[in-house]
Amino acid sequence: ILAVDHHCNSMALVFGAHSLKDPHSERVSAEEAELLARTSYGLSFVSNSLCKDIAESYGSTWPEDASMSHGCLLGHQHKPRGHPEEGLAVENLWVIRERGSPILGGEAGPYYSHERAWSLHLAYGVMPEVAAEGDRRDDSLEEVRRRYKSKVIACLKACALAGCDGLLVGCAEGVLACEVYKGVSCEMAADVWGEVLLGDDETPGLARHFKAIAFCLGGRTNPKIADYTWATLRTAFTR
Repeated sequence: ILAVDHHCNSMALVFGAHSLKDPHSERVSAEEAELLARTSYGLSFVSNSLCKDIAESYGSTWPEDASMSHGCLLGHQHKPRGHPEEGLAVENLWVIRERGSPILGGEAGPYYSHERAWSLHLAYGVMPEVAAEGDRRDDSLEEVRRRYKSKVIACLKACALAGCDGLLVGCAEGVLACEVYKGVSCEMAADVWGEVLLGDDETPGLARHFKAIAFCLGGRTNPKIADYTWATLRTAFTR
């Protein structure tokens, strides 16, 4: 709907991605769960040989020069590990299943027909920071905010450079999954997004690179928390 109403050619979904180095992570964010259940995003974590076996089981082929020929992200040296400006960018995904249960982790809906499957140009995962073993640093709120802001700036620049003119920011669990990845409050996250997108007298906002931007509250089972997230965003963008 957003793409049609605002004549967007390429959409990007921004979500909170899981870190392979976080031994305390109990689950993925709601948006990443949706990507795994309903799109081709999961192929990013599947080896090239397994992709070939899957294709052959359906009477198709998997080209040897496919983009994943060098192996999946699980063992790849370039897999993001939680650096302040690192992110996971997966391009040209296909949405192949309808939405099913609204409950986190619920079964996805039926598969789309070939004609109804649609393309998502980019899914950009913002990586949570993971402290090294034995690192018990107690950063100030100012430092936490600075690092989070660097993540948001890097994310928006990557989406713009990928040619995306429409942006969807996953907020099913707070602003960009801030409830899953502790350390950044909903208020801080919303304020940073407002600052980076709108800009100020000295720095132009990065919203100028996009035709439309939407903060998506879908997936909420608690309407009170959804209302709180919406109100926090409204405050941050009312200037």
